[in-house]
Parts: sequence; structure tokens; C-alpha cells
Amino acid sequence: MSRDTESEHANANSPTGSDVDAGEYTAQLEEVMDSDDDEGFVYDGIDAPRRDYSEQLRDALSDEGEQYDDDKDDESAENEKEELAVEHNVGVPIVTTVRVDDDYDDELSNQGSELALSTRVLMSPRPDEHDRADSPAFSRPAFLHPTVSRLRSFTPRRSSSSGSIQSPRANDDSPLPSHFSAISTSSSLGAPQGTSTPRDDIDGAYRPFRWTVLRELGRQIHLSKSQKATEMLGAPGTPTVFTANGLICVGTTRGKTLVFDFKQQLRCICGSDQIAKTAGAVTALCLSNDHTFVAVGHETGHIYLYDLAKHQIPARTVVPTTLAAVSSGKKDGHLAGSRIVSLGFVGARHTAIVSADEHGLAFYHSLGQVLFVEATDTLRILGKYPITPNAPPPNTRRSSSILAADPLPLGPAPHPVDHHQLIALLTPSKLVIVGLKPQARTLHRVHREDEPNMRGCMAWFPSTFAHKDGTVGESANGSSAAAGATRPMIVFSWGRQVQLIRVREERPAPLPTPRKGAQPPKQPPATLVFEVGGKWKTDFDVVALQWLNVQQLVVLTVKSIEVYDIRTMRRVERCSFKPRTLIHDAGLAQVGPDNVFTDNTLDVARSVRSYKGKLFLLGQKEVQVGSLLSWADRILAHVREGRFLDAVDLCREYYVGEAPGNKLGLPDDPAALRTLVGTRLRELMNASADYAFSEERMHDGTHGGPGGQGVDRTTLFEQLVSVCARACMALDDFDFLFQELFEQYQEHLIAPIFLVQIEPFMLDGRIRAAPPTVTQQLIAYHEQRADLNAAEKVIWHIDPQCLDVDQAITLCERHGLYDALIYVYTRALRDYMSPLVSLLELVRKLKIYRRDPAHSRLDDDAAEKLTLNSYKVFTYLGNVLSGLTYPSQEPIPEDEAVQARKVIYTFMFYGRSSMWPAGDSGRLILTMEDESIPEPTYPYLRLLLRFDSESFLHALDIAFEDSYLNDDSRGIGRAIILRILLELVSSPTVPALTSTDETFVYIFIARNVPKYPQFIQLPPTMLHSVLIGLAGDPDETTREDRQLAAECLLSSYTPHDADQVAELFDEAGFFRILRSWHRRDGHYPELVRAYLRDPEIEPAELFESIEDILVTGARAKKGQLPEELVEAVMQSLPQILESGLTQTAMLVDTHMPRMHARVIEEISYPARQFAYLRSLLQPQLLEEEAFEVAPTQPHASSTKLDPESRHLYISLLCHHDPAGIISALESPPAETFDLGRALQICEEKEVFGAVIWIHDRQGDVAVALERFENVSKDLAVRLSQELKDSGQQEFTNNDLRSITDELQDLAHVAVSICQRHTEEQDIKVEDLWLQVLRSQMDVVQIVSSSLTATETEDSPDDHPMLEFMRVLVQNTFGVLLSQSRNTVSLSRLFKRLVDSSSALRSTSKSVYTEFKRILTATLETYKADGDALEITNRLLERDIFEAVEQLTTGRLRGWTARINQCAHCHKLIQVSALPPTTSTAQAHVTPKSGDTAPDLSQHITILRSGIIYHTSCYAALATSTDSPSSP
Repeated sequence: MSRDTESEHANANSPTGSDVDAGEYTAQLEEVMDSDDDEGFVYDGIDAPRRDYSEQLRDALSDEGEQYDDDKDDESAENEKEELAVEHNVGVPIVTTVRVDDDYDDELSNQGSELALSTRVLMSPRPDEHDRADSPAFSRPAFLHPTVSRLRSFTPRRSSSSGSIQSPRANDDSPLPSHFSAISTSSSLGAPQGTSTPRDDIDGAYRPFRWTVLRELGRQIHLSKSQKATEMLGAPGTPTVFTANGLICVGTTRGKTLVFDFKQQLRCICGSDQIAKTAGAVTALCLSNDHTFVAVGHETGHIYLYDLAKHQIPARTVVPTTLAAVSSGKKDGHLAGSRIVSLGFVGARHTAIVSADEHGLAFYHSLGQVLFVEATDTLRILGKYPITPNAPPPNTRRSSSILAADPLPLGPAPHPVDHHQLIALLTPSKLVIVGLKPQARTLHRVHREDEPNMRGCMAWFPSTFAHKDGTVGESANGSSAAAGATRPMIVFSWGRQVQLIRVREERPAPLPTPRKGAQPPKQPPATLVFEVGGKWKTDFDVVALQWLNVQQLVVLTVKSIEVYDIRTMRRVERCSFKPRTLIHDAGLAQVGPDNVFTDNTLDVARSVRSYKGKLFLLGQKEVQVGSLLSWADRILAHVREGRFLDAVDLCREYYVGEAPGNKLGLPDDPAALRTLVGTRLRELMNASADYAFSEERMHDGTHGGPGGQGVDRTTLFEQLVSVCARACMALDDFDFLFQELFEQYQEHLIAPIFLVQIEPFMLDGRIRAAPPTVTQQLIAYHEQRADLNAAEKVIWHIDPQCLDVDQAITLCERHGLYDALIYVYTRALRDYMSPLVSLLELVRKLKIYRRDPAHSRLDDDAAEKLTLNSYKVFTYLGNVLSGLTYPSQEPIPEDEAVQARKVIYTFMFYGRSSMWPAGDSGRLILTMEDESIPEPTYPYLRLLLRFDSESFLHALDIAFEDSYLNDDSRGIGRAIILRILLELVSSPTVPALTSTDETFVYIFIARNVPKYPQFIQLPPTMLHSVLIGLAGDPDETTREDRQLAAECLLSSYTPHDADQVAELFDEAGFFRILRSWHRRDGHYPELVRAYLRDPEIEPAELFESIEDILVTGARAKKGQLPEELVEAVMQSLPQILESGLTQTAMLVDTHMPRMHARVIEEISYPARQFAYLRSLLQPQLLEEEAFEVAPTQPHASSTKLDPESRHLYISLLCHHDPAGIISALESPPAETFDLGRALQICEEKEVFGAVIWIHDRQGDVAVALERFENVSKDLAVRLSQELKDSGQQEFTNNDLRSITDELQDLAHVAVSICQRHTEEQDIKVEDLWLQVLRSQMDVVQIVSSSLTATETEDSPDDHPMLEFMRVLVQNTFGVLLSQSRNTVSLSRLFKRLVDSSSALRSTSKSVYTEFKRILTATLETYKADGDALEITNRLLERDIFEAVEQLTTGRLRGWTARINQCAHCHKLIQVSALPPTTSTAQAHVTPKSGDTAPDLSQHITILRSGIIYHTSCYAALATSTDSPSSP
């Protein structure tokens, strides 16, 4: 038996099995384009006839050699035609109107007969396409605003000018993507997403597979409800597993195996009713490589081998054994009742198979015969038997189950690895590869990593031929000429983790041959090397793996079918899919309580097979075959649907390597790929042009007049140009575009459509060269439409060699298109003088207009345009003198650039007027507005300086950076230019420069002298005059610019009369220069004045600088501040105080504290004096928003303030903040204030609270409380009198408010005195409290008596003023009860208080009444506080009890999750306790790294098996299960 016959399965997976080679592609394209009997492309008013296109699509979708697709019955073929017609929406007529413009006259007839013919009828482009903007690379130079240049003190930048002078737009309007919208209204191909991303069909826009349903086969294996009776009479049963490898074999629940060929004809049925009763359902199938034998495994452990030529009875049988037989050593094999899950043929033998069961046992069977008696040799290669018959099944252990067991199949190319007979076994924990030859042993292991899902699958790919052209597989002619063989590969997965391993053999160096007659040594054995080819993770769990070919792997996940390119390890295709629609073995498997697999990952690997590049799916309702579309298939699909332009675009993307999706059928070699695809691209462009301009379509009346008849084909012809332009750019060949295609547009009188569509490619630089005929017609077209901007852009974007120079110059001069005119002169004629002369004439014309605009013939619009064009002279000079082209700013060739600079410099810096053009035919170029005035020296230099000196010097500054000026031997240099400029400034020649012009000349010189010291050597007198000129301009707007220029000049020049220059700088306001000089010379007083006079200095910087000056000055005098420096600061005190009051205080306190009195005297306003002193004595209380500048950092109170200033602060406190006096007196240090002097001030200001406090601090407690009692009574009397006089009962009177506030402050001070003396032994604390309370009670009595004497409507007991007084007493009682109850007898104090109050009042009843009210209110307050505390305590106890109880209950119940991870979304879940049912519970979700933090209150659902879900994920899983779908 030959290897080629035995390895057909491997041959089928090579890429050539599904590729469209060059001959097939050309034949199909010619068939579509040139068929004589197919009238699908003869236009009859309706696009894309249904019948013709359906037939074409059906032909396109059926590959040669696939018999099962061609042999469908009539009904299935008709259904498929209907499905295709619906999918592509063919047969929909599109009828609109034709856009025609007859206004395009015969003015362009002088351009040639072809041009005149092509412009008879113009199909006008859309209005928005005429407004094409410039591309960034060729955008028009912006107008140079006079206040933005390199001469300014800030960073120069370009900006569009305001007003009516605007720079053109710089947007790049690329041609829109083309679609043959007039042929088809929809496309089956989605928009490309880039080369590194796969094409997805998730949105329904693209399908990477072409699916075919095997209906005839499906009818025989999937019985309908009406066939149930047939099933009961002996039908084979429902399918369980299948394989497809030359034949399609389907196993059923009734133990039978149905064998079909690819014509869907039933070849045979293996198995019988007796076998079905004995062995049960079929659970594993394997077809031999030569398609002659099939091995069948059953759910009871039986294995049968059938010869398809004699399928009635099994050729071999493997019967399961018992544990007793195994223990006795009589027999080895699967135990009875063990379901067979995997089968495979080893090598080329029909009788060598590998099998695995659900209990983790795998065996190698050699099914031989001795004297017509079966002799089976069985070798256990993985797994362990149970120890005892009653032991649980082996699959209760996590890692013992076998997910797959596959031997390495033979490939078309022989490989040394094949001789080892490798067998791969995949378990939930590891991959084991066993070699049977030369002896059975384990060769390689791979352990599962951190993937939590243990479900896995795998697939081998054998060795195949690798050809010299980069392709793999057998050659197209069947030869085996190859450069080598590929290595066998195996791909396997657990959960989402996929890994690829390649296998190769390494043989050690052979041992030397012994001498003659000696026994040859035993050569060392070869070893196998297993190399990791790649690892990646999918988005969802993997359920099946299959190889389409050596380069492409199909990965079936729980959500989609994905195709990976093994060369790049990237996903190239993806389509949505639901694996639950496939047959799975969940119904046959016994799920135990300790099942380690997630139930949402179904075992469907045995329902997915691949063969000859096709993917076979065994579904629950049908069997489907999917073909991955190759590059040629996708292009031909567009062609057959009539979307030629989409086909051209897609082919172009393949050519440049930008096409997304798979590259099936394309060679690996880039040169071969470009040759192959380039040929197809040219064919498609020719076919598209032939179709668009076919004779039938151009004369069938569909391009009728503007009345609305016919179909509007404008979009078709527009998009044909843009699509072919992009294709020709990719091919770098424009012959087709500008010769064949343009001639077609000219012949059919629609050349303007071509011109308008090709224009954007010229404007953005993608097409720089075009035939002169094309550019000539395009410029003439824009001129006729009066679209001068568009004409100008075309001129200076195209290669000048492609222009009609006479036409371009005439157009530009006629309409003032100076950008284009300069471009034509410089790039086409290499003439750099003519543009400059033209621009200078514009400047002279503008100067004439500005001198007398009233008598000028220019209107405002013309003057505005003239201004814009005139300013282009500066950009032109800057570009050319820097060796750049205008306006594109590209480098000019070196020789040409040198000549251009020489001509320009000679003309500009020549001392007299010049003739242009040179020679007898030239004319004198004038600059003066009045021709009667003689021309001055250096006329053109003067003209530009008088026009806009800043802009001209800006351009000249750019030119100074060019190396051309480094060599003075050319007659021009930087020093020469500067001398000429100084000569112009000092020259009295009329017209003289303005002071502003002279200033900018000085700035220009001053900034360039130190920049180029090796090239510019000017005498000191010149530099001194420049320095004087910079300081002499009184213009304040240029002060900073002049100062910066002076700084630059001073970096390389030192004036001899520095004092005189310093005076000039002081008058000019060059304070930054003066500061540097004063700091250098140590003139610190002048330095302070320079800082203070500079308006640019911010207050924060000012104080920081002054402090630095004071520190530096003191350091120079050994720690003593110079008196002149102190006097300078004091003389500038008003300005310093205005900049920051508090910072001035800190500055003076730090460096000159003896000047505080002088500073306070200088501050005339008391409020500012108060702020100044507070910032020194109480800086923490200073309100930052109330004054100019707050201290940057908190600091301690000053100790350097004189006593008078401190007492002044007490006096100011009495007025501005009386309540803050006590806090000021308490603040450290204690010796800050003299209490006696403070007492005198407070007495004078009547701040009695402070007076009482001072008395107490002086040790006169009795005096303090006596003053408290007296003042309280006086205030009570005043309050009573105010109440009588005002008659008001609310706190609306300001006097009443002030009295009550003072009473409250006094009470606070008195209570604080009692508290302070509570712990002292030598003072009777009870007497202190008695005196305070008695005074307060007297106040209450006085107020109550006055209210009783006053006639009021309400009862005096409810008066708010009286309530306020009682609250004061209650507060005093509260403090007494909380802090002094241990040192004071409350009963005795109360009795003494009542007695003393009764003795002073005639009516004791009122006294008792007041005491009762006060004490009752106090006790009620305490009772309310106690009740609140008790309620709070009870609430806390209950909450703690419930929380502990719930936690304890949760720990005692619930199911334990085996893995704390959702089986659907794979997010980690931190679970503390779970309920004992499948209901929901609260859980905390911990997201993985990079995930978004989820809601912490998500619900979870846990199953009895220990699998855990989020409730939302479980609901989504149930929904997807209930609604199956197919790809």
C-alpha cells in the first residue's frame, strides 16, 4: 500500500485543495466578462437581472471537483438560488436622472480637436467637489501678520490673519471610497479594518465561509416527526458522532454507522441490531487513511473494525474486559461499561488502533489473526485501573479523564518523525505524547498552566511538501518537486489557552566505522525535539480545533468560528456561531457530583471535522460544509455580483498587503504575490472600463437628456476614475489611467468627469505627473468655470514639466494667481527674478494706493487682494534665500539654489535701480510712488523696508541661517548686509525710514551680531549707535523687543560709557538690563529701585527679589544691612506696601525690625495698621482675602515689635475685634503685652470682658468678679431701659443686640474664671460660683421686673429677652454640674443662692419661680441627653447582635464552590457564605487586572456540583441554550 494512497487525509488539508490558481481565475473571469450567450451585462434599463445573476452566483459558489455541491437535487438547488438572491438583493432597478451641463461653450477649441470634442457635453461634478482644499504639504503660505515675527520678544509663530485676509484651507479631501452603487445596492463584503485585525462577520456585513447544507445526507440521519414510525421499525437512530475523511461516517444511538460518499449517497451501514443491543450507542469513529476501514467505539466499551468492502460483519472485535480478568493478568483492555471517547489508526496499518475511554484509560490494540482466529495484543499506555471492584470510577479524580487521544497521521511528505508512531493524549491537567517505536515510552509532557477551565481539545497536522516558490502541499501538476518537508505540528487547548508545538528529529553524529572485520558499533538512537511554535488566548473558551491546511487553523469557541494564520499567530477571520446547535455528548456522559468541567463548555469536538480545506459540522438538524473563501473567491464574488469597482479595490488591497482577512491562495514571496495579483488587477481595470463603456450601454438610451428619462450613471463614471487611480498608484503604472481610460472619457464626451475625479489625487501629491493634455484641459476647465483658486492649486501641485507654460503664465497674470505664477517661473523656467519683479511692482502699486486711496481706481476688494499678494514677497524671499521652493518649501537642487540666491542678493542689495529683463528689451524697475522723484540708493531694499520692515527683516533673518552667506567671496555676506542696513538708517536720503522701521533694523542687527560672531565683525562705533538707537525709541509697544535685542548685543559688546548708557536704559525702561548691571556691580539700592520701577514684576517675585537683595547686601557687610540700602527700601515704602501689606510686615520684621514704627507711621489708615500688626502678632488669624497679598508660609508671632506698637495693636483690637483681645493676651510669649497698660486701654475703650480677665490674671479674683457683678447690673439696667423705650419684643434693635452680646461675653469670662480656680485650695470655689450665679439671677430679675412693669399683650414670662437671660444661667449651671460638682456642694450652693437672692428682693415668690424655671429646664436638658444615649446604646446592641448572628449562620450553612470564578465570564468571585439552594446571594466580585471594577452587589448562583455563576451570566446562558442558530 503506497504512502500517497494512505495519506490522502493529510493531502486534503494542504492549501492547494481550496486555492484558485492562475488558470482557474483567468478562466472564470473571462467566462464572466466575455460570455456571448449571457446577456447579464447588456443594459436594458434594469440593473442586474435576477435570473442571470443568480446563475452566475451559483456557478461562482460551486468549486470544481466538489461533487456533493454539483449533484444536488432540483429542489435543493432552487432553494439555494432563492437564498442567494435574497442575500445579495439583486434585481433591484435604480432609476434616477442624468446630470448634464450644456453651458460649457466652445472657448477651449483652441486647445486642440480632442479637447473640443471632449467638452461638447459636460456631466457637471457635484458642487462640494469643486471646493477641494490644499493638502498640508502644499498649503498656501499664511499671511504674515506684522506683529508676529522673529524680531519679537516672544516665540514667533504663524497664524492666519484676522479680518478679510485669510489663508486658504489646508484640508485634504481624498477621493471617497468607490462602490458600484448603480449595479448593486449592497455588498456581502464588509469594510476593511486594517492589516492587523481580522475580518469579522459579527455585524452581518461579511462572511468568511461559504456554507453548504448536505440536505440529502441530512434527511437520512435526521428523522422528522413523521418518520418516527420508520425509526421504530428499524431505522439507524439519531446521530451521535461523525468523521469526514474521503467518506462521511455517522454513528448513531442505535449502534450503527452510516457511511456516505461526498455525493451524499449511502454506501453502507455498519453494525447490526444484535451489536446494537450488546454494545449500545456509537461514541467514537475513525476512518483509515485509505478510506477502506472504519473503527467504531461504543458506550459499553466494545470496539469493532469494519472492512467497508465487507461491511456486514466486523473484521475485528475488541471486547471489554472485567477487573477480575485484569487483576489475574489474563487480559488487558477497557472495563465493561466504559464509554469509548477516542479512536485512531496508527500509521498505515488497518489493524493498529488507539482507543481511550471516559475513565481515563488509553490502549494500543494490534488486531491480528492466527489461523483465522483473532489474536489481539493490547498495551495500556495511560491510566490506572480501580484498586477494588467497589472503588469509584477513575474519572472522579480531576486529572485522570482523557479528553482526546489521537495518533500522528501520515502526511504526503515522508518525515523521520513518522517512524516513531506518536500518540498524543490530552487530559484536564496535561498533554502527554507517547512514542510506540522503537519501544513504547513517554516523549513529552506539557502541563496546564493557570487556565481554570479544564476542558480541552487537540489536532495533529502531518508533514507536507514545502515548495521553492513558498507554497506548501502538493504541486498543481501532481509532482512532488519540493524544497523540503514541513515538520509535524500539534495544536491543543485548555479553556481559552491555545498552544502550538512542532516536532523534529535530531540524530547524533554517527560513530566512526571500525576496521575491517570488526563488529560495527551500535549507532545512538535519534531523539525527538518538541518546540513551542506559539501561544495565544482566545476571547472565549475553545471547544474544537481543526486544521484547514498547514497555514490555517480553525478554532471553534463557544461564541464564534475563528481562523488563525499560523505564520503570524494572528486571527484573520471570525464569524459568529453557537456550538449548542451541534451534536454533543452531554446526553451520553454521566455527570458526577465532582465533575470538574464547566457545563457551559459542551463537548462538540467530535461533531467538527475538516477535509480538503472544508469544515464539516454535524448539527442537531443538519450537516453543513464550510469553505473558506480564498482571495480569488472574494474578488470573483464581487465580479459576479456586478461590483467591479469593489473587486478592483479589493485586488489593490491584496497587492499592497492591506487586505484584511486571510491570504489563502497567495504566495509567500512578495515578488511572486505582486506579479500574480498585479496581473489580475490590470485585468479587472480593463474589464471595468469595458463594462462601463460597452457599446450597448452607451447607445441604449439610458443616458438620456435632463428630462428625467433613463438612469444616472454619473456616480459610476466618477468612481471608476478614483478606483483606477488608486490601483495605478499601487502598480506605479499610469499608462492605463492616462491613455486608455482617459481616451474612453474623451471619446464619449465626458472628459470633465475624469478631470474632476483625478484632481484630488494631484492636489494631495499622490499623482505628481500627468500628460500635458490632461493638465491643459483641467486648467482650462477651471478657468471656464471661473474657479481660479482650483486652477491655481492644480498648477502649483503638478510637476512643472507636465504644464503648458504659456497657458499657465497667461492665466496667472490675467487673474493675479501669484502662487501659481511663481511656481511656473521658478520650477518650469528656473527664473527667480521675474516673480520678484512682479511682486515688487505689486508693492509699489499698493504704496501708491495707500498714499491716496480716494483717487485710486482700486475698490476695497481689489485693494484687499492686492495686499495679500503683495505680502507674498516676504515669504518668497525667505524661501528662495534659504534654498527652498515657493510655495511647497521643498529643497531646490544645490546648483540651482546657489544661482537663485546670487541673482536675488545681487538685485536686492545693488545700490541703483536695475533693468529687467536684462538687455535692450528690459525696462527700469521703479520703486517711488511719484515717478518725478529720483530713485534713491538701494531702491528695492528701501521699498520693502518702507512697506513692512518687520516682515522683510523676518524673512532676512531666516535667510541669515543659510550657509550661503558664510562665504563673503561671493560678494555678499552677513556683515555686508548689516553695513548696508546701517547706512540706510543713517542716510538722510528721501524718502527716509520711519522711527519704527529704524527700530526694527536696530533689533535685527543687535540680535544677529552675537549669533554669528565668526562672520560679523562690526566696529564698536556702529554697535554703540545700534545700542543708542534701541534705547532712544519712546514707543512703549516695542520696549520689551528692544530690551531683548539690547541684551543680545551686550552679550558680545561692552559699551565704554556705561554710566551714560545706563541713564538711557533707565529712561527707556530696560530694567532687566539695569538689574543685571546693578547686581554685578553691587549697587543694591539702585537694584531695589529697578525692581520697583519694572511694571512686569509680579508682587510675589518683587518681595522674593528684595529679600534676596537684603540678604546679599547684609552678607557683603558682614551681617549688617547698609544704611543706604535700608533708606532705599524706606523711600520706596509706599510702593512696597501697595504690592503687599503682610509680606512687607514679614520683610521688615526679618531684616529691619527697628523700622516697624516708621512703617506703621507711614500707614495712615487704622484698618491697614491693624492688618499690619496682626500679621506680626497673630498671623494665624489674618484673613487672606481681606488684603492684597497673604503670607506664603505661616510664621510665629514677632518678638521684635516695640511696646508702643504692641499697645497700639491692643487699642486697634478694641475697635476692630473686641472679642479677640483675650486670645491676643493669652498668646505666647507672655511678656508680649503689659497687662497694666492693656487694662488701662481696655478700661478706656470699655471692653469689660478683657478688663475682668486682666484683673483675674493679675491675681485680683474678687475685684474681677465684683467688676463682673457691677457691669452686669449696669448692662441689665440699660437693657431694661432700652426695652421700655423701644417697646420691641424681638432682637431687631442694634443697641439691644450689642447689650446681649456683651452680657454673653461677660458670662463666658466669669465662668472661665471659676473653672480656672476650681482646683486651687486657697480659694473658696463655692463663693466664686455663688457670686457669678447670683449676678446672673439679679440680671434676670431686673429684666423680668422691667417687662412686668411694661404693658404688653403677651405674658412677660414668654418674652424672648427673658428666655435668653435664663439660657445664660442654664449654661452656667451646666458647666458647674459637669466640671465642679466634686468640689462644690450643690445643695448648699443652691440654698445660699436662694437665700441671698431672697434677701435682696421683696418678693420671694418671684425668686423661687425663676429658680424653678431655670433648674427645671436644666434637668430636662440632662434627661433628654440621657434618653438619647440610652436609645443609641440599644440600637448599637441590636445591630451588633444581628450582624454576629447573620455571620454565624452563614458560616454554618451553604455549598462550597470548587473554583471561585464565574464559569461564563471567568471573573473572580470572593464568596463568604452561599445559600443552600440555587437562589441568589450577595457576593463581592474582584475584577481581574485591567478589568473594570464591577458592581459590588452582584448576585450569584451556585449549582450543587459546585459550579458558580453570576445570575446575569446564568440567565444569558439559559437564553442562548433556548435559541440555537447555525452559521
